[in-house]
Amino acid sequence: MTWVREFGQLWREGWDTANFHPEEPDAPRFHAVLWNYAYNLPLGRFQRPGHWDDPDFIIGGDPGMTSAETRSQMALWSMMSAPLILSSEVGSLSPQAVAVLGNANVIAVDQDAQGKMATLVRRTPVMDVLFKPLARGDYAIAVLNRGETTLQVNLSPANFGFRASAKCRFDAQDLWSGSGKTVSALEAEIASHDTGIWRVRPAGACGLPTRIGAITMIVTPSKHDIDSYSRCLAASGSVGSCIGVPEETWKITHEDALQSGGLCLENSGSGPKMQACSGAISQRWNYSLQGNLVNKADRRCLSATEMNGKPDSLEMQACGHNDANQIWSLPN
Repeated sequence: MTWVREFGQLWREGWDTANFHPEEPDAPRFHAVLWNYAYNLPLGRFQRPGHWDDPDFIIGGDPGMTSAETRSQMALWSMMSAPLILSSEVGSLSPQAVAVLGNANVIAVDQDAQGKMATLVRRTPVMDVLFKPLARGDYAIAVLNRGETTLQVNLSPANFGFRASAKCRFDAQDLWSGSGKTVSALEAEIASHDTGIWRVRPAGACGLPTRIGAITMIVTPSKHDIDSYSRCLAASGSVGSCIGVPEETWKITHEDALQSGGLCLENSGSGPKMQACSGAISQRWNYSLQGNLVNKADRRCLSATEMNGKPDSLEMQACGHNDANQIWSLPN
């Protein structure tokens, strides 16, 4: 992934999507959508206009995909600025599927000129919250419900790095319904396997957003699902299952510090620890294309130690070459 951009403008990575098989026409296929999304989302550092991560075809609208699941794939692929290559049987698409797959407002999010991958703001066992800067001062927000019951969502501008102010409001358009209104928070019910997606324009009182979100590490999965594939870094110093707690929310400051809960991650003499933010060089990190977090004080890499074959806690190690325990995905 560090050299592929020298040879092409688009690259497939990960696994093939679940194909349609006539002998099992109604076999569920949403698991493949979630898996392809899971392995593509952490690769945002490799993507920019002219260099595209490709999580494989759009299979929405085909048998084995519900209307909610079709909306999810279109929303998630668009939040990732992924190529939209339809492999569904066009002549068999329902009017509802055509409306979803041809939604011009959602496609505009995908085709936005900045071409950025969305940031994973928060991940729980049933929900992903995504945030994507768009051209001309707009932003896209999406909420994926991976669970089996309806999800209640209430998200404030501060959740996305905007200034915490009573005057900070969004002009928000629901891209599925087309309806718009000015809100102080996004409130919605997201059905099982569905994804809500909005285009928002913040008021001037919101300021510009801080880079904020989850810091994740991928691991060899026990099965093809999000929960066994990704781990979240918590301010406690642990690396474990993503549960959506505040300790898994990080700000990337202009001084290249990693801040959570008002404290900064520092390369102290006894290893990485959360300390009062001071601007010291030991609290500043370079982020490489390979995914390494290299401390500016001693040029060593933030590394995960393992427990039972899974990332567990933190230490500083000499930087290796593509060592899996040193590769992190940061907010874009």
